[in-house]
Amino acid sequence: MLEKILRGTLPLVALVGIACGSDSSSSPSCAADTDCKGERVCVDGKCEGYSGSTGQNGNTSVGICQGYIDMCPTGGLTEGIKYHSPNCNIYCEQQKDMTREACAFVACAVETSYCDNQVEDDPQIIACINGHGWVIDHSKE
Repeated sequence: MLEKILRGTLPLVALVGIACGSDSSSSPSCAADTDCKGERVCVDGKCEGYSGSTGQNGNTSVGICQGYIDMCPTGGLTEGIKYHSPNCNIYCEQQKDMTREACAFVACAVETSYCDNQVEDDPQIIACINGHGWVIDHSKE
């Protein structure tokens, strides 16, 4: 299900990512880790990487994009995330934009420990999205 959506929308997302660029000199300045979004940390005045902090379940914290890849190392969705990882990181981890179907889907896949199509029609993942109250804005895909 999500693979079909990603195939049709990821080229556009990639184009937007390329157009916006990712020059590290434009990274926001920081004085402390709390000045950075998400799990990024302040290193030499710039927000970078992830803290490697321990999450609620005792596991070292990684972003949801890498978490999904680690959990589901093969498959169309995994390949899409790998190919477009900068966009996954920007939209899903830094901006935490769960109105994007791919972000909500990946976040809930990791949360529920189910890979795409592990169970037909992904009922656990869909229930998670609905449980969070995330409303998908299909114009963003």
